[in-house]
Amino acid sequence: AINMRLKIERGFGYQPAAARRRPDEETRAIGRLVLDASFSPVRRVAYAVEAARVEQRTDLDKLVIDIENNGTIDAEEAVRT
Repeated sequence: AINMRLKIERGFGYQPAAARRRPDEETRAIGRLVLDASFSPVRRVAYAVEAARVEQRTDLDKLVIDIENNGTIDAEEAVRT
C-alpha cells in the first residue's frame, strides 16, 4: 500500500521544481518530492497554410490551426491567451 499526501496547484506555463520551492524550505527534505510543473493545457499544435479565395481574389492564404488540449479550456481560448 502507498500512503501519500499531494499538493495540487493552479498555475500558468512551465515552472521548474527549483522555482516552486519555498525559500524557508530545506533544499533536500526527506520524504518530499518537488516536481517540475507544466500547467499548459495544450498537448499538440499543427498548422497548415491553404489557398483561399474571396470573390475574384485568388491570391490569398488561409491559416488552419489544429489544437489538441486536455479539455480544461477550449481551443479558441488557448489561442486567445
